[in-house]
Amino acid sequence: MTCVVDQFGPTDFSLIGESADYSIQLVSAKLSDDEERVPGWLGRVLPGLGMALGTSLLGYAAMTLVPLPSIRQIAVFALTGLATAFVTVVLLGPTATSVLRGGKVSAVFGGFGFAGSPEPDAFVPFIAPDAVTKDDLVVDLRSLEEAPVSSFPGARRLMVDDVGNLASEHPAGRIVLACRSGQRALMAADRLRERGLSNLALVALG
Repeated sequence: MTCVVDQFGPTDFSLIGESADYSIQLVSAKLSDDEERVPGWLGRVLPGLGMALGTSLLGYAAMTLVPLPSIRQIAVFALTGLATAFVTVVLLGPTATSVLRGGKVSAVFGGFGFAGSPEPDAFVPFIAPDAVTKDDLVVDLRSLEEAPVSSFPGARRLMVDDVGNLASEHPAGRIVLACRSGQRALMAADRLRERGLSNLALVALG
């Protein structure tokens, strides 16, 4: 097995990435408000996971037809690994996501927390750009080089490290944190929550 990993590193990393995707999709579904509040959310996630598994297994199964022992060895290794990862996620995933944060999974960037941890139980929701209202205080975390013109008229342009200063202004309405992917918005929200602000929302502008 070590020989296979050393000689076919890219395939090994691809296999690890595909296996990790199963748990990522499961946790993402748990984070979704719609999935979390409606019973049977796992049943709606399984078809997509099953299709992802099936297409991957089909591709690796085709590799078993190649008349090269090393390629067939990789195929068998990949088939076994993907199937095991899928079964593990399906069987243990729901229980694991229920344990995290006492039944809630934190969307705070930087990791998950367990029940009894000092982080707040509520997570900051992502909203669509068109859900932003005129009463919101919008903070555009993108640089001027990245986005010379903000997507929101009147938005404040701040860097993540400067967002904490908003707490001293005691804003009355909701603060909407916007960036390209959502990562900086999550980091900024973490800083604001540490300073006692909880009326927050996030926007990923893409």
